Amino acid sequence: MAVGNRRGGIGITIAYGLEQARQLRRERRYEQRLYLTRSNLLPDPRENTPWQIPLRDQSDRAFITTMGFDVATFIARHCVQL
Repeated sequence: MAVGNRRGGIGITIAYGLEQARQLRRERRYEQRLYLTRSNLLPDPRENTPWQIPLRDQSDRAFITTMGFDVATFIARHCVQL
C-alpha cells in the first residue's frame, strides 16, 4: 500500500512540475515578444494618436515633458503643417 501512495505522490509531483515548466515558458515567451498584438494597437490609428493630441492642442507642456522642446521648435524642425 505504501508503494502505491508513493507512486501517486510522484505522479502528482511530476504533473505539478510540468505545469510549472509550461507556465514559466509562457511567461518568458511573453517577456521576449518584440511585436505588437491587435490589443496593443489603437482602434483608429488616423485619429487621436498620442502625437496628434498634443500637437492639435499646441501643448508646450506636453511637448517639453515628452521630447524636451516646445511646439514651435517641433514644427520648425519637422516642417509640420497644421
